[in-house]
Amino acid sequence: MHENDLKSAVERIRMPEEMCTRIIRNCQACLENDAAAVHQASKTSAQGGQGGIDMKKRTLHSKGKIIAAAAAVCLCLVMGVSAAGIRGYYKNITNWTGAVTGGVYEQANEEIQVSASAAEREIMVTAVFVYPQNAPFREFESLRIGAYQLLDASGKVVLSGERTDLSPVADGNAEIAIPMEEPAPDGCKLVITSFIGESKGDQPLSVNGTWECTLSH
Repeated sequence: MHENDLKSAVERIRMPEEMCTRIIRNCQACLENDAAAVHQASKTSAQGGQGGIDMKKRTLHSKGKIIAAAAAVCLCLVMGVSAAGIRGYYKNITNWTGAVTGGVYEQANEEIQVSASAAEREIMVTAVFVYPQNAPFREFESLRIGAYQLLDASGKVVLSGERTDLSPVADGNAEIAIPMEEPAPDGCKLVITSFIGESKGDQPLSVNGTWECTLSH
């Protein structure tokens, strides 16, 4: 594969944060094992003369290749994820038998921008898709908030709810209303933990993450 093609492929990789951490940890373990092998080769060299020296050279040469390859893979993966930004990922929902019954889209924090303003009897939430051309967002014809809380300036929950009414998606944007019985106090913060996207003929998809914004008046 050409270097530029490899770079493009790496930059399209989308990994959960825990997967990236696991890869880095494995690379570190590889380096530690290689250091132990080099130390053992040094002891053999000291005890066995020229034969030990030859073994040490072979060990260093082969282990050096492994270290370089492991480090290169880790660096490429980390750089690819960093360059592409933190993206969400699909996760299957299964029943007790292990059969797939649906799916969700996790860790979408960086893929939806949220702002909110307080009106007399409602909160108007603006949701903007950062990558409207990418799945699953390009498929959504309408959007609703799945779960939310409204916190006052002291952090106390003054309102919570699930499944607002659907609002149409246009040009990667949706305006969603949260009804209220009385005006929101000054300094309130809205915390959203899921959206639900829908399109004709498809099963609704929960898009999970954490979005926080202070209400403007």
